[in-house]
Amino acid sequence: MIESALAIKSDRFGQLTVDPGALFKFEAPLPGFEKSQNYVLLKFEEFQPFAWLQSMEESHVCLPLVDPWRYFPEYQPRVSAQTMDRLGVSDDGEVAVYCVVAPGESGLTLNLAAPLVLHQNGRCGEQVILEESDYSLAEPMEQAC
Repeated sequence: MIESALAIKSDRFGQLTVDPGALFKFEAPLPGFEKSQNYVLLKFEEFQPFAWLQSMEESHVCLPLVDPWRYFPEYQPRVSAQTMDRLGVSDDGEVAVYCVVAPGESGLTLNLAAPLVLHQNGRCGEQVILEESDYSLAEPMEQAC
């Protein structure tokens, strides 16, 4: 069965038609966004390298994301086997990892301490708090460039 495109509203991007394959459910809501559990991953050529995680429940919630390895090639988040099992991941190739981008005092920062892990086949995701790591919640992006 072929799934039809969905219409969504985004305060940032207006009315959009999205592929259902870009939808992800977060069983545990992202901190600060407890009303949102369903998101769509948006990628626009003109905004590369950024992607956007748009809430389906709250049109004003749209988080900018990047692939952390683009800026920090040595990044090695240790995601627990329990998390991978909870997401239904059987192969690392099924996973995409993104970090949330936020404004900092002197430019943009990445939250390397709590990446978003998306199971691409299972259409689910989780923000993973990396225990016992030295990664920062607000690592300046310009230091990596």
